[in-house]
Amino acid sequence: MNTRLIGFVLRASVKHETILFYETLGLGAREHQHGGPLHVELTPVSEDFVVEMYQASRAFVKDALMIAVDSLSDTLLRLYEIHNIRPTTERVDTKDMSFLYVQDPDGRAVMLVEYVK
Repeated sequence: MNTRLIGFVLRASVKHETILFYETLGLGAREHQHGGPLHVELTPVSEDFVVEMYQASRAFVKDALMIAVDSLSDTLLRLYEIHNIRPTTERVDTKDMSFLYVQDPDGRAVMLVEYVK
């Protein structure tokens, strides 16, 4: 058997707001259909896709998406200007990357990652 993880399904309470949030982060959104209802696919999908598992904690009780961005500061500015969204954590800087968390319109944690160039 060739079992592999092929994606995630996000459920949005107000779909157009959630689509706009992810478009603000620089992702594309295209409508498509394959046997079920019309829905939106977020693009592009990374070749470096990872799935990590951590113990749930008080700070992180739900699943989170990880999204690479070119600039954390530019992305945070756009998120605030368009959605009035601020980070939910402090920025963490490591040798390879910097990251912090925000929440999408449905309260999902989104880890924004800026890789060191």
